[in-house]
Amino acid sequence: MKPAFHVIPEPERTQFGDTMVPLTAAWALTCETPLAASLVDDYCAVLRLPRLRHGRPPDGPRFRLVSADMAAEAYRLAVSPAGGMVSANSEAGFRWALETLRQLRTTDGLPACSIDDAPHLPMRGFHVFLHRQMDFAALNRLLESAARFKLNTVVLEYESRFPYRRHPTVAGADALSHGQVEALTQHAWSLGLEPIALQQSLGHLDYLLARDAYAGRREEDQVRDQMCPLNPDSFALFTELAEDMLALHPGSRFLHVGGDETRHLGACARCQARAAEVGLAGLYGEYMAKVLGWVIRAGLRPIIWDDMLCAHPEALASVPRQTAIMYWDYWTVADPSPYLVARFDRHGRAAIVHDKCWGEEWPLGELTEAQRAVLAHFSAGVPLAEDLGTRFLDRYGAYLGPDFPRRLRAFPYLEYYQDQGFDVIMGPTAMGNHEMPDGLPHFARFYHNVHASATRARQNGRTLGMVTTTWYSFPPEMLVQGLVTTGQFAWSRR
Repeated sequence: MKPAFHVIPEPERTQFGDTMVPLTAAWALTCETPLAASLVDDYCAVLRLPRLRHGRPPDGPRFRLVSADMAAEAYRLAVSPAGGMVSANSEAGFRWALETLRQLRTTDGLPACSIDDAPHLPMRGFHVFLHRQMDFAALNRLLESAARFKLNTVVLEYESRFPYRRHPTVAGADALSHGQVEALTQHAWSLGLEPIALQQSLGHLDYLLARDAYAGRREEDQVRDQMCPLNPDSFALFTELAEDMLALHPGSRFLHVGGDETRHLGACARCQARAAEVGLAGLYGEYMAKVLGWVIRAGLRPIIWDDMLCAHPEALASVPRQTAIMYWDYWTVADPSPYLVARFDRHGRAAIVHDKCWGEEWPLGELTEAQRAVLAHFSAGVPLAEDLGTRFLDRYGAYLGPDFPRRLRAFPYLEYYQDQGFDVIMGPTAMGNHEMPDGLPHFARFYHNVHASATRARQNGRTLGMVTTTWYSFPPEMLVQGLVTTGQFAWSRR
């Protein structure tokens, strides 16, 4: 009987033989390319083979590592009783071949097989929110799991768990040490993961603004989570925090500056007056232009969440085109979709809407279970075209798909941002929205959200890739399911 093997993420092309190839003591490994030199020890450990040193004649079957002309992260491997070979054109390609072999290796050896493989998305990432249960050891284990499933990016959002040098009082009692952050980023690089720091630049700074020492930078004095964009000390504070963070993330190409859910724009008297002149879009755009320009001058590429730019699209005129927009949408679970994430209403809340004909003229039985759950828990039934209005439809209507208003193209702002000259990173979630059926996060919805996001990114063909987000304080082990789902769909064609 042909042995059954499963590799996650699923390779592009596989062919398994009917036999196992025992890797006996006669076998050895030879590295014939400098591209794999840094990984040879790992290969030997995974395959449980001795390394055949240069100049020693082979006296048994060999497992050869050789370079070949192929795409950057692609690899090809073959295993037979006569020997084995891994071909790639980069260290990353050899690394991903190693992870495939790690899954295939058993106590009996390796299955006779041939595999040709390459990823479908260039950036395949996972966002880690360092909540209270995420200790240093758990974080390192999560990085190792990410590499096992061929992710190549990790976005690290520390908040009060970063050891800021110039603002040490911001760091909480459970903050990582400088040495731990240095070890963490080095470990990520060693696993083939690019670590990207996330330092919020305007909102979601409650861990800092709740402190009396920073009261002068607050936009308002109730929630205390947003800085005043017109206070010059706000921008100075961001640059100091970011400089401290970047010092411990050498080699990264990006800095994520946040910028999401700044719901108190125009709250203070000075900002209210400025918003009367330039609108909330102008107020937001002027400040974020300074932030993004600073990142670019520092030699990095900025990443920004998309929601405020979508709600106030006039602000896009102020955003440098080197900026990558991270398009987050945690509710869309299939393409097309019966509902639209229309971003923020006048109260600053996420607005998810569907046409009220669903459940009346249009039967809900046409929808998947996951779609019906979103309609029931998150979406408001409205006369959709009328509710969105002509201003919205004039700007975004062409991106909503031919079946609007009954069904809408999933993640419709993707092509809109690209048409405005921006690169886009898709941002689904593996843990979010506080939806807890049966006392557990809604894993089924998150699975479909990740799948739909990856599918649209692959079909679009022009995204930088996808980074799945995670939120809230849950046991770290609960993140692995979303991480594996991300690995599967960001890599494979499914």
